[in-house]
Amino acid sequence: MAQYRNITDIPLILVGTQDAICTAKPRLIDDAKAKKLAHDLKRCSYYETCATYGLNVERVFRD
Repeated sequence: MAQYRNITDIPLILVGTQDAICTAKPRLIDDAKAKKLAHDLKRCSYYETCATYGLNVERVFRD
């Protein structure tokens, strides 16, 4: 992809899913760590989604 376009012009979206979070299946990556990674990448948006309830799913594609 980098040979066709300047890599800094390509938008990045980091998406976390929370569909199966429970005591038996805890969160693998802390929300704060994911937000920090998105911030450190500077040009990266972060969304946490839940397909079961439709939380932020449409927003990921719209924004």
